[in-house]
Amino acid sequence: VTGDNIVAIWMQWNTELLRKELFIGGKRIPQFEWINILCDKVKKLGMIPVVKMNTANHSEIYRDTTPFINKNVALFTNKKDVAESNPIAIFDKDINYKLIANAKYHIILCSSVSNEIVLNEKPIIATGRSWFNGLDVFYEPKSWEEAFSEPRINLAARSKWINWWLSRQVKLSDVDS
Repeated sequence: VTGDNIVAIWMQWNTELLRKELFIGGKRIPQFEWINILCDKVKKLGMIPVVKMNTANHSEIYRDTTPFINKNVALFTNKKDVAESNPIAIFDKDINYKLIANAKYHIILCSSVSNEIVLNEKPIIATGRSWFNGLDVFYEPKSWEEAFSEPRINLAARSKWINWWLSRQVKLSDVDS
């Protein structure tokens, strides 16, 4: 997973948080359709999409998502149990680090990996709705007609966001149970 033509797509459990602007026919699309649309758009740009599977090892994902992802899409996982239960998943314990370091840019729905990506100064396209919407931290497409090419980075917005995020982190031992 190297080269300057890789785009990382970070899969979630489902598309419950997909922004309404990206619904099709007024309806939220299933995750496999979200992945297929993104992979097709990335390929049309001459780039190679690499999908990082989420960490959940759940039959719903294998029943409702992975069987419907286009067959020529690489699905990676950093969890052995996910690879063992899903025959099309490629196991690489270091895939998160490799993708963050080597992908030209990243596409997320809403993912905690965004923090690591931002700290590594990589561009992100966000398709989900969250408290970060409208802050110019990530590029947020308004429709599927947009190119989904490498977005610009607003360093000032990102710095403000990451400072807010870092100021609220605590040691696990300091968390009340």
